[in-house]
Amino acid sequence: MNCPKCGSVQQDTARFCGVCGTPLPSPAPPQYAPAPPPAMPPPAYAPPPAYQQPAYAPPQAYAPPAYQPYQQPPAYPPGGYPQAYAQPAATGSGILGNVVGGVFAVLGILASIGGAILSGEGDHGTAAVVYLFAVIFWSLAAVGFYLARRAPGPRYAPYGPPMPPR
Repeated sequence: MNCPKCGSVQQDTARFCGVCGTPLPSPAPPQYAPAPPPAMPPPAYAPPPAYQQPAYAPPQAYAPPAYQPYQQPPAYPPGGYPQAYAQPAATGSGILGNVVGGVFAVLGILASIGGAILSGEGDHGTAAVVYLFAVIFWSLAAVGFYLARRAPGPRYAPYGPPMPPR
């Protein structure tokens, strides 16, 4: 492209002449060919069926729910809770079961350690007998703890009145 005032050659993208500073005419935007018409006409629009609103019904008056009259809970006798909730006397077998279970658990630990030591020294026959005693001690400990759990004593629900005895 050439400058219209001084005639110097300019780049096609220049907006002003680099020699005299004259504004250069802007290049014409490219002409695009018109788009061809669509091959098929768009489908005809069919509006949805009209919504029939139901007739207005006035609201009904509010009726509060019917409540049952308050009933007093049954009165307990002066001695405390009814007999159904009386606590049985503790017999002490819970403590005894825990002591027996603890003793046999300690014996089971000692027998297991002794069996491991004997096995490490190569005396496998004696180690097997000691391991057998360890199994017996562990079993007796489990029985003792089970009996301690089953012992009668006070039983309370987490929240609420005491539970009936077993």
